[in-house]
Amino acid sequence: MTFWTSPASGSADDIEEEQSAALREAAGNLLAKALDRLQMGQETAARKFIGRAAALPYDAHRIIVAGPTTLTALLGSMSMGFKTLAIQKRSSEAWQILAQVKSEFEKSGAVWDKVVKQQLGTASKTASSAGSRHRPSAARYGRWRRLRWSSR
Repeated sequence: MTFWTSPASGSADDIEEEQSAALREAAGNLLAKALDRLQMGQETAARKFIGRAAALPYDAHRIIVAGPTTLTALLGSMSMGFKTLAIQKRSSEAWQILAQVKSEFEKSGAVWDKVVKQQLGTASKTASSAGSRHRPSAARYGRWRRLRWSSR
């Protein structure tokens, strides 16, 4: 079986394409033989054909020969990748929610500051007006007290 024959003339892309096609054809033939052997119950022969197909240098073309264990590992890896993507997506949603919560806390903090300032201002005015009402009464009481003690 010939994998590749050199063309008389051609560009590097043409040569690479021919090599790629020949490797794909060879891998396909080996895998077809492996399937035939599996159907006949000859697992060791099938594994040998799969091993030969896996040894071909065609990784650059994203071809993966996968037996049962390799296929299980690949599917597990892909599952973990999708779970990781889902977690990342949910993580960004959580960060958005936390940003909204932060802005709400900032708004409520500003409202509380305003309320405290208004209440303190009102309390200060009330205390001031109570003091202005108390001072004349205290002055009258002081005069009355002096009069009372002086008359004894």
